[in-house]
Amino acid sequence: MNESPNLAATLHDRAKRHPERAAIIETDRHGHDHIWSYARLADTAARVAAGLQARGLRPGDGVLVLQPMSGELYAFLIGAWQAGLVCLFIDPSQGRAHLSACVQRWRPRALFGVAKAHWFSFAVPGLRRGLVRIRTGGWAPGCDSWQELVAAGPSAGIAQGDTATPALVTFTSGSTGTPKAIVRTHGFLHAQHAAIAEAITLREGETDLTALPIFLIANLGSGLTSVIPAGDVAKPGAIDPAPVAAQIARHGITRGGASPAFWLRFASVSSGREALARLRTIYTGGGPLWADDLAKLRAVAPDTRLVCVYGSTEAEPIAEIDAQEALAASEAARLLPAGHVRPEIRCAVLRDRWGEPRAALDRTGFDAERLPAGEVGEIVVSGAHVVSGYLGGVGDEETKFRVDGGVWHRTGDAGLFDTQGRLWFAGRCAARMNVEGRVLYPAEFEVPLRGINGLHRTATLEVAGRARLALEADDAGLVETVTARLAAQGLPAPRIHVLKRLPLDKRHNAKIDYAALRRLLEKS
Repeated sequence: MNESPNLAATLHDRAKRHPERAAIIETDRHGHDHIWSYARLADTAARVAAGLQARGLRPGDGVLVLQPMSGELYAFLIGAWQAGLVCLFIDPSQGRAHLSACVQRWRPRALFGVAKAHWFSFAVPGLRRGLVRIRTGGWAPGCDSWQELVAAGPSAGIAQGDTATPALVTFTSGSTGTPKAIVRTHGFLHAQHAAIAEAITLREGETDLTALPIFLIANLGSGLTSVIPAGDVAKPGAIDPAPVAAQIARHGITRGGASPAFWLRFASVSSGREALARLRTIYTGGGPLWADDLAKLRAVAPDTRLVCVYGSTEAEPIAEIDAQEALAASEAARLLPAGHVRPEIRCAVLRDRWGEPRAALDRTGFDAERLPAGEVGEIVVSGAHVVSGYLGGVGDEETKFRVDGGVWHRTGDAGLFDTQGRLWFAGRCAARMNVEGRVLYPAEFEVPLRGINGLHRTATLEVAGRARLALEADDAGLVETVTARLAAQGLPAPRIHVLKRLPLDKRHNAKIDYAALRRLLEKS
């Protein structure tokens, strides 16, 4: 086994152990499967490394990646890492201003992506000129094609480095200021792979349907076959289940990982329901899965094990819970179960001081801040797969603090531990509200309101010093029902707004976009 910390070495080792095994299967719009064996993936990655080096890229250079999930994406990632490059991922749906702000933080020397991404980049300051450009499909000026990139003979070498060498950079939305650059090193990604492999029980030789990009990387490191769902995985709540159901049947897929919106979409149509029942295990993450939605999925696939994974951008995974246990625990609960904390991570609930920096603490001071079971506070974590700081320290003051010299991350989530040691999620700390002299969190309102007919989503936050409750509902007449339900729970009613649609995060279509919601409510 190659002991190099470079992630590319792990993939090349896998290719030596089982070269003919399918690594990635993707299906085109005509329904034809394209299979990337581990040998093909490794050979193509080595050609990518040689092609990038031939174009003047050197270890430490950044490459902006704007490519959807595909075999080419992962061959490029592995090849870029083999060449010692750093891959930058920025969500283009956030707009040109966001993209421009991100590339000011870490200037890329190359851009890899679909032709549309190159056209888009010409309108973004910092990306207009001076880049090595590689396109997949279509045409754009000044670009080499994918075929031209991989035409060179494969590179046999793997760039040297250590566990602290950067591998992957992503960016926060920057909705509250400058986007924070999250730098994941090769050592971090190795630790994350180990944690994910245990959390979602990756077993070599299984076939997995995955719409979660980081889970596919973990699959490759564990020797699984990954099937990318047919359709636009960037819009999981709108995906057509029929072609994905055909993939599940055709490839004998036994397990799958995707956001809650993806699986709930399957549960809404007959072809999807039949496909869910074929799977032995389903993993979901990226957003909350409410008890009524869990029950819906369990009803569709009663024999399928459903596991909810809780984590954050800077720490994934943190905890997980089986749906059966979550449903039993939720019967008399006022919060969302996040589950059992992973043994690879340390997690604590401290007094909620979100919005102010935390000074360094010793163990005595840390323990004094820690809350007992049943009390809601800030969820904080530490461990090998927890990002210890942001590029240039931008954002560290807000989200990092030290305990006896070790770094802890403030997730920005509120929650509590119960007497059985399970973690519960209460909502974002920034969304806490003072209602009639009581400090309350979003889930305390949202959990009791689930299951009201015609009420699709709810969200709470404080705007202009006043608590607000936003409803995505078919009928404004539900306000009376909502008010009565809250009163029955002993909860005061905030000011209520009925909207046709609540804004959701673009990545998973599962979490409320609070910044966008705040803008909507400020206008009302």
